[in-house]
Amino acid sequence: CLAATQVPATGVDPYAPSFIVGWLRSLGWKRLIMKSDNERALISPLRAAAMNLEGVDAIKQACPEGDHAANGLAEVGVREVKAQTRVLQSHLEQRLGRSLVWTEPLATWLVRHAANCLSRYGAQADGRTPDQRRTGRRWRRQVVEFGEKAGFLPVAARREARAAGDAERVLDGIFVGHHE
Repeated sequence: CLAATQVPATGVDPYAPSFIVGWLRSLGWKRLIMKSDNERALISPLRAAAMNLEGVDAIKQACPEGDHAANGLAEVGVREVKAQTRVLQSHLEQRLGRSLVWTEPLATWLVRHAANCLSRYGAQADGRTPDQRRTGRRWRRQVVEFGEKAGFLPVAARREARAAGDAERVLDGIFVGHHE
């Protein structure tokens, strides 16, 4: 499975480790190997994430510096996420009639959605998706185009409406994907 997000800056920033920890926890593994190519921008977020993965045996493994073949799967994943992001960005910009500014929040969600699309819908050689291999079942939630206007029910409002016996109110929003 793939995960990706946009980070505000390289170096020490609390967002990157928290994203990594959240994603790794959503996978449900109790033991994992965290590989890195010792790129300076990755070392501190990975270290911080490993320290915050309580209850998970995280084995840190460094690949030889400059040896891209040793970390080949990650390199392929980065290339695929970048390509998918460009496709989604192009389509979104065409619909919006303007260029996407990479400092706006929609850009971060676009990168996350690109990785999620590859994990949930990208069939591999065996005909199954990475998400299907992990969970044992196909992804079946409804999806609309990224950035499309969509109606939604906030979780808290849904609980309150049910408790009070009221009708649930649908709010307008923008679809940015299904995220754990």
